[in-house]
Amino acid sequence: MQMPETGSAGIIPVETEIVAVTVYPEQARVTRQGQLEVKTPQVILDIGPLPATLAPPSIQAYARGTAQVIIQKPTLKPLFRNDDWLAQESELSDRFHQAETQFHLCKDAIAGLQQQQTFLQSLADKSARTLAQGLAQQTTDLAHVTEFTQFLAASHQRLSKAIAEQERRKHDLDHQLQTTRQALQQFQASGKTPKYHIRLPLIVQQPGIVDLSIVYDVTEAKWQPAYDVRLQADQPSLQIDCIAEVQQQTGEDWSAVALKVSTAVPEKTPEIPDASLLRLPSTLHSKPTASGTSQKRLSRKTASPILDDTYRMLGAVPGSEIPPQKESDPVGDAKLQPANAIICFVAPAPGCVLSDGEVHRVPVGQLQLESRLTYVALPQRCSAAYLCAALTNPADKWPLLPGTAYLFRDGGYVGAETFDYVAPGASFELSLGLDERVPIQRELVTQKSETEATGRDLRAYRLAISNPFDHAIDVTVIEQIPISRSDEVVVHVTQAQPTVDLDPDHQCRWLTQLAARSSQYIFYEYEVKYPPEGALSNLNL
Repeated sequence: MQMPETGSAGIIPVETEIVAVTVYPEQARVTRQGQLEVKTPQVILDIGPLPATLAPPSIQAYARGTAQVIIQKPTLKPLFRNDDWLAQESELSDRFHQAETQFHLCKDAIAGLQQQQTFLQSLADKSARTLAQGLAQQTTDLAHVTEFTQFLAASHQRLSKAIAEQERRKHDLDHQLQTTRQALQQFQASGKTPKYHIRLPLIVQQPGIVDLSIVYDVTEAKWQPAYDVRLQADQPSLQIDCIAEVQQQTGEDWSAVALKVSTAVPEKTPEIPDASLLRLPSTLHSKPTASGTSQKRLSRKTASPILDDTYRMLGAVPGSEIPPQKESDPVGDAKLQPANAIICFVAPAPGCVLSDGEVHRVPVGQLQLESRLTYVALPQRCSAAYLCAALTNPADKWPLLPGTAYLFRDGGYVGAETFDYVAPGASFELSLGLDERVPIQRELVTQKSETEATGRDLRAYRLAISNPFDHAIDVTVIEQIPISRSDEVVVHVTQAQPTVDLDPDHQCRWLTQLAARSSQYIFYEYEVKYPPEGALSNLNL
């Protein structure tokens, strides 16, 4: 087939609109569509303007419809300033200069009126003595003085009113001047950043209607997962609204588009990228020794964020420390990291995301999860219990990506919590904040110190937890006991009711079920023994 020369083809501007967007973690893929009729054997379609954030290698073009056409290689034309742009700049510049001229004329008018006011005041000051002398010498009369003072009053009132009107006009003109200056500056700045036009040659084999689709990637777009977690007291299930928090400054608004969000990281070209290799180290680290473990205890965090602050409060016995978290897998570099889930969420309704850099929340799904509600009581820190929900992500649903969960309980907002990746079928827990309806009391009932004779300190506490509800609740009560870092300092529990054993973290944990509208009392006592010549400080538990 002999290809006609492209120079003989006519250029047809095509109006397109954004109909679909897929947002990735660091970019977005935009689909534009337009329709036109082709009759000549060869045409060049002009699509634009397109934003400066467009990635040229990502351009794709598709033609469907009743016409039969052959798409040729598209070309990208950077556009800085064309005739339309220059015409708009000239119009904005004229508006700015007109506003500037009116503003200065208004300032000059105010200055002229103020000069008249100053002259009038000077005339009044100079005439006062002359009129007084005239009255004294009977060369003038009161009628003449009254007429003159009325003239002064009327002139002053007229000038004051005129100045006030001009001040209001000046204020309006100043606002208009600032607005037009800002619009002109922004428009001129946009001319320094190139926009693009796509020139798409078509060979028309059969005239007809062309349904055109243009696809391209843009930068300055991103999204992150978030969740609205809602619990109502009268409902057994917990509702999780999956939200995509989308931000973009691509240079074009996305209005009423079919919106998707994806965790994939696509390439901008059709070339297949190399698969990355994951190599394990040839040598393994030796397991840490007991001494090495103890040196790292102070920097450890617990697996439960609720308890982190409680552990940090210890600081009790010299030679004591925060209980360590159980050691995780010691083979550091050889441990495989969890794989990223590649998943796409489709917004159920058309979305609107402006190019303003702000966070736009787009609902992409909803889960109804059966939950088992329990309470965690930390009497050393809080006068109420934490409400916790044990949940299971359904096996036939999508995974929950790492993100921020915004917590709502009984219609009120109670805070935010972050959680890690939750696979389908996996169980996880959420803390729903303090529930002030479940009060906790903690009383120091015994405090004895025998420093000189035996080096002994005795503490006893009584705890009270109340259930105000018409149903039973499960409560885990956690009390932290000081842990010694020295063989010379010994800490142990001497009494506990109900009975309890210290766990490896030196915590007392009572798992109790409170009947409806009942209270549970817990008593425990611990003792700290140390050399008589030693001293304890800051034992405030």
